[in-house]
Amino acid sequence: FIQNIGTGTVCDLAWGAKVQGYSKRELNDPLVSAQLWIIIRVEHDEYTIRNAMSCTYMDIQASAKLHFDWFATRAKPSKNMSSKLARWTIRRNNNKTAYLTSTWLAGTYHSLCMMGTENGTKIQIWEGIGPSTNHQLQLWHVVRA
Repeated sequence: FIQNIGTGTVCDLAWGAKVQGYSKRELNDPLVSAQLWIIIRVEHDEYTIRNAMSCTYMDIQASAKLHFDWFATRAKPSKNMSSKLARWTIRRNNNKTAYLTSTWLAGTYHSLCMMGTENGTKIQIWEGIGPSTNHQLQLWHVVRA
């Protein structure tokens, strides 16, 4: 699970189509694999994050930089693991929480939208200051299943 520090919700791949925040499911729930992620180091400090249910990779929209709308770009699934859009760095801070950074858009981070605790809250790419932030919507725990 990739669980948000501020809300306790986890990254969920809804219908194989969008990454969203959702209440953490129990391991015996038939839909739990939509919330399970396989984090694979691909080179140096870069990782891919693959969903266990759909086998697609967490990605960001390729058009984000071109349209200068990356401040609210959603994380989404992709089948292309070699794309820089599907590469992330994971930085830990002193509190042992993780900060997911896009390797494609410098200075952008994985963030839960607007303190949303509701199921279906979008997870987006946002600007931030790095792992030293106290912005809990940008801090995550990686939780073993």
